[in-house]
Amino acid sequence: MGKKWVYKFIKIFSFLSLSIIIINYLVDPFAHYRISSWYKITSKKQREVTPGLAKNAVYETVVLGSSMAENFKPSYIDKTLKTKSLKLCMSAMTAHEMNSLLKVIISNNKNIKHIILALDLYALTGSKTRIRTNKAPLYLYDNNFITDIFYLLNKETLRFSFRMSTKQRGKKTNFDDMWYWGNYYTYSKDRVLKTFANIKFNASFVNHEYTRDIFIRNFNYNILSLIKENPNIKFTIFYPPYSYLTYKDMKNKKWLHEGFAFKKYLTHIKPSNLDIYDFQCVSKITQDLSNYRDITHYSPKINTFIIDSLRDKKYMQNNKNIDKCLKQIELSADKE
Repeated sequence: MGKKWVYKFIKIFSFLSLSIIIINYLVDPFAHYRISSWYKITSKKQREVTPGLAKNAVYETVVLGSSMAENFKPSYIDKTLKTKSLKLCMSAMTAHEMNSLLKVIISNNKNIKHIILALDLYALTGSKTRIRTNKAPLYLYDNNFITDIFYLLNKETLRFSFRMSTKQRGKKTNFDDMWYWGNYYTYSKDRVLKTFANIKFNASFVNHEYTRDIFIRNFNYNILSLIKENPNIKFTIFYPPYSYLTYKDMKNKKWLHEGFAFKKYLTHIKPSNLDIYDFQCVSKITQDLSNYRDITHYSPKINTFIIDSLRDKKYMQNNKNIDKCLKQIELSADKE
């Protein structure tokens, strides 16, 4: 009787497991195998969806970044830069998460020509392999079919398989809208000052993690290595234009000049296939709080400004103009 029960349990367990695997494979809610046309791809699971889009979407230019890149519209990038683009974002993306996604892009898209990186210095803090959460689905970032079992036999995948098959079925994915939040907030000086007063910004700040050497080590390990290994791909790095209150916070916490030292280092050693743009010294943006919803996040018109500037090659940094740019940032930090 005992053996029969065990055999029956094994059969039931095997049947249920196989059923889950088949459902998750056919629906593929995180676009790991294909870009499905019969449902709208979810925007709610950035770290699950971005590697799948990187593998399976059609594009030659990619914009990669944290929430600072979420309000870019691929359609505008396509029109302005004369390309076919994809936007891949992760809120509070770390340098190592950027590294993981870059590897997916480079190894799976032979047509990639241009990679645009929104580089937050916050992403370069901590250990060189830091990721935002220990629940990150790293098995989705490799090309090892064996690890796919963690995707296919996964209750969260199954939950989204049912969600895609019901609530999202028949809807079309709009890549302009994916992760876009620009229309959901107001942008004003009063709002920024209110949020700054009520929220402790960068509460996890630890002084020894915000140094030139840490920035350089983490950048070299995660990003510079890939730039050098792929000389046929054009890379563009831009520093997002936070409001002047952010630079004031950096100065108060005594790491503003650590960031300056990193920027000088990168400008000095940059490979020939890398262009660097610094929008943090554009005072007409950073000193006007009506451009922001809080002290860092800017309105969609700034995303448009950035793309236009890339087209026109404005605010590109080199050894001749970097000191002037950094001086302007420091003046912003001193603004009352």
